[in-house]
Amino acid sequence: MTDNTIAPTTDNTIAHRRLSRRAFAQGLAATGLAATGSLGAFQALAEASTRPQRPGRASSVSFSVSDWPLETDKAALAEANTQLAAYEKLHPTTHITTNSVKFNPATFYTQFAAGNYPNVYKAYFTDAQEIIRRHYSADITSSLRNWEWLGSITPGVRQTASDASGRLYGIPLDAYSLGLCYSRKAFQEAGLDPNKPPTTWAQFRAYSKKLTTATRKGFGMLSTQNTGGWHFTAILYSEGGRGEALQAGHNVATFNSPAGVKVAQLLHDMRWSDNSVLNKPMGYDDNTRALAEGQIGMGILAGDQIANFKQTYKVGLDDFMMAGLPQGPGNATLFGGNVFFFDPRLSSDTLAAAIDWIKFQNFNLAYYDSFDRALAASGGIVGIPNNIAYTGALLAARQKVDATYLNAPLKNYSAYLAANARLKLVPEARVQAQTMYQTLDPVVQAMLTDQSASPQHVLDAAARQFQRVLDQSAS
Repeated sequence: MTDNTIAPTTDNTIAHRRLSRRAFAQGLAATGLAATGSLGAFQALAEASTRPQRPGRASSVSFSVSDWPLETDKAALAEANTQLAAYEKLHPTTHITTNSVKFNPATFYTQFAAGNYPNVYKAYFTDAQEIIRRHYSADITSSLRNWEWLGSITPGVRQTASDASGRLYGIPLDAYSLGLCYSRKAFQEAGLDPNKPPTTWAQFRAYSKKLTTATRKGFGMLSTQNTGGWHFTAILYSEGGRGEALQAGHNVATFNSPAGVKVAQLLHDMRWSDNSVLNKPMGYDDNTRALAEGQIGMGILAGDQIANFKQTYKVGLDDFMMAGLPQGPGNATLFGGNVFFFDPRLSSDTLAAAIDWIKFQNFNLAYYDSFDRALAASGGIVGIPNNIAYTGALLAARQKVDATYLNAPLKNYSAYLAANARLKLVPEARVQAQTMYQTLDPVVQAMLTDQSASPQHVLDAAARQFQRVLDQSAS
């Protein structure tokens, strides 16, 4: 693919890869586990742990919600409906209409403007600022002022769900950060200490060379379906760069900065000078598969992808360790995830009820315990570092629940957890992030497939292309 071609948007774009705990619970229900009695237990616990109907709400309110299980997914639908019934029993004047639609940036804005989208909806952090800019979500700052978990929202996560003045427009559901996953076995075979992962990109390059053998490359870089741009941006953050910046009131493409050239040059050198990068187009989770199959020794992953080693690729977790992303002067990594938004056309009473429902559905510790118990009983994984959206009191409360059912090798993730506490968590780009990732995919591809490609030239061409998108967005 040439440097002036944008990869097509597909249903497999990186935006769609995040699975919330709620969505995974529905998947768990689909295995038949819901029939074991966890649903009834949850209903009883939920009724015991949820506040009664809010006083002062005299009339009935109604709203619609997105992301409901499909009719064909009977077990997941039953689980979701049981939770809804429990809520409506406690709140008889609240009526919720469910809709299975899921967020799609290509169609959402037109649908919402026409009034053809649920009032309460889940969206990606990549589109959060665009949703706020278009006034497609209500300001919920005052509504959440007394929420017990408000202070637990991770600062960088809260910033992404807020406007420039700090007003909050969404309730974060889940968030991830990117780090470095690697094979303990591959490190040992290469004479490297698994407990001392690379902390700089110079070390990373040296490690990749040592890990490379006749049958294994040191590293696998994603390059298709927006994932190349996603990982390129994470490395860019670590080097102190940004994909775009607000300059004199205008959004400007900045990934062709010296920091961006440094990232592109690193990939080019590792591919053509070191021959330590897997020469294979890869999209989301292909590097997890490559690690599981021993094709590579290191890959950039999000914390929740660790589960895929066991659940998707049927290999044990003990061999795979997670560390922070190697760093340049930026001391930062990329994060993203999902956030709930609320139609600004809702009345104040309806908005209050909608927020109350989201709290009930996603922040009920009784349900969290029920989920952990069922997950552990089904052979699933409890305790992987899969959500950095909340810290403080809520994180402590969830970790206390997790500890009862823990079956993940937490020691393998200590370096990653320490890095998340140390590094700056930088949100995905505030404007047209998915399009930026699309534009950067061919940059990564050029570095890995064209030995004569000039990092500066390729990045400049991509920046001009993306600048046109930013200019059109501003108009």
